[in-house]
Amino acid sequence: MKPRALYRGAPELAHIHVLLTALDTLDALLLAEHPTLVDPGPRPPPSLRRALFLRAALASLRREIVAYRRAVLRVVRPSARQLLQRW
Repeated sequence: MKPRALYRGAPELAHIHVLLTALDTLDALLLAEHPTLVDPGPRPPPSLRRALFLRAALASLRREIVAYRRAVLRVVRPSARQLLQRW
């Protein structure tokens, strides 16, 4: 299925795409602003601790959004079995 057809069947997919892009952008921004996020050391400063917490929250939110997107796609896209049953 083409993206336009998917978006007609489930318009929230377009919003999900924009949201995931924004989450990826924020994660990249945090890494650019705090390069030591990769290896923060034993006692990171408060701003770096908050950035670490935010990155963990972003990852968790991203996982949940991707799981929701998969569930929506399972409903919108007919499976091969469903297509064969129609014949």
